[in-house]
Amino acid sequence: MTNVVTHAAKRTEEKAAAALQDLEQAWAYYMPTPLPQPVKEQPTLGYAPYYEAA
Repeated sequence: MTNVVTHAAKRTEEKAAAALQDLEQAWAYYMPTPLPQPVKEQPTLGYAPYYEAA
């Protein structure tokens, strides 16, 4: 039984290492695109956004 568990654990580690290598290669080709910035809206009277309140 211990031999089966050891073999399964080793196989799982090999699969994880292969998956990690695939992910690293995929990220090498990924070029992030910036998100579009929303149009700045005018706040209503009496309302101050939290970043302007301080």
